[in-house]
Amino acid sequence: MDLLDASASRNGFPFPASVRKAIGNFVRGLSLPDGVLRIYLTAGPGAPCSPVTDPGCYLAWERAEFPCADELERGYRLVTLRRRGDLSGWGEKSGNYLDHCKALGEARSRGADEALLLDARGRAVSCAMGNILLWMNGEDRPVTPARESGARAGSLLGWVRGKMEIGEAVLRIGDFRRARAMAVTNSRIGVMPVSRLDGKDLCDPSPARLLALSYLQDRELSRLP
Repeated sequence: MDLLDASASRNGFPFPASVRKAIGNFVRGLSLPDGVLRIYLTAGPGAPCSPVTDPGCYLAWERAEFPCADELERGYRLVTLRRRGDLSGWGEKSGNYLDHCKALGEARSRGADEALLLDARGRAVSCAMGNILLWMNGEDRPVTPARESGARAGSLLGWVRGKMEIGEAVLRIGDFRRARAMAVTNSRIGVMPVSRLDGKDLCDPSPARLLALSYLQDRELSRLP
């Protein structure tokens, strides 16, 4: 809700306290299996580009299974993709999310599960559909791309911050190639360890796997063996 409020404010949408309260009351009364509940805040009535004065809101739920132990053991295979142009709005969950879908589709066409996105200056931004954490050799604290690089806030990244200290830095491909472990985080998969980057296996994925199992245990998710 806080992320939605912040995104709405940046895009000129009011997010009335009454709507926020109604969503909270509704969600607290739900009893659903594992899945994803999406909250959409719309511009409401009016002509295109009119000021947003009476926003609408709707929720959509879909069943989804979180990764099982075998999938966490396998991990994600990543490829790096460089994007030209301005990525300042990358990760903003508003408007058309097509660029994210295209990046994910390109990665999968190359036999990978996800993409590590670099901007035109070679700085890491995020994955196509999530944040990225990396553990450098000799370091117990993971690092994530700095906000100045365009990295999104992310609710799952917020959960990780509640569990451990996370560093932020401007990261380039050389940093990732020297990393011993990585993990992708998003609200649909939780924490997914990375097993390979650009065809090269990571040397020690254990920190990412431990974090992934900790998330499943913390959330009491049904696929935990």
